[in-house]
Amino acid sequence: MDRVRDLTLLISRVVVGIAFIAHGRLKVRDVDLTVATFDKLDIPFPTLSAWFAIVVECAGGVAFIVGLALPLVGLLFAVVSLGALVSVHMDKGFYAGEGGYEYVLVLAVVSVGLGFNGGRLSLDRALAARRSARHP
Repeated sequence: MDRVRDLTLLISRVVVGIAFIAHGRLKVRDVDLTVATFDKLDIPFPTLSAWFAIVVECAGGVAFIVGLALPLVGLLFAVVSLGALVSVHMDKGFYAGEGGYEYVLVLAVVSVGLGFNGGRLSLDRALAARRSARHP
């Protein structure tokens, strides 16, 4: 049963990581448009905020997939997702199909959950096991 749980957590991390990478790629393909959009949405420090989102989504997505720095990445994903919720989706209601905040809220909550319990199939676990083997 532990193997099944760890495999499902790995699959969940991979799917969430891919979703964030995909969103980061959209932003990085036209950084100027991303910055202009952030500015139009009155997001503070639009250039810095855009690059923060890009780095978190792209680098964080890769880290999430391999299971590196999971709690930190999960929290950073939540920050980016909640920022999108407040700045873009909140006034459109709940349902994602109507532009609402449903999807980004789910991503935020799932990211934190997986960040703090990403399973044993992760670099975090491998590195922790290696450290404890060196320092019994």
